[in-house]
Amino acid sequence: MQTTQTPGFDFGANWQAFSEALVTEERLVAAMQSLQRLLARDRLDGASFLDIGCGSGLFAIAAHCLGADSLVLRNGDLIYESTGTSANSL
Repeated sequence: MQTTQTPGFDFGANWQAFSEALVTEERLVAAMQSLQRLLARDRLDGASFLDIGCGSGLFAIAAHCLGADSLVLRNGDLIYESTGTSANSL
């Protein structure tokens, strides 16, 4: 497996200003309700939450507010390329 970095937005560089503008109370409540509907659960107590392509982190924040114990957020410009002939090589 080969990992390469492509040019693009540096996730940490402007995240705070970006998220402060986008993560409002109204959007947070909507994200929490969206997770509750999608997962058919009112709470996420004891759950782990993986957010791939997290952007502002809104859904990870919502998961935390709903009680998720472990959060993993991933956002960035990494590209994973398999050099093998099988999906198992990823």
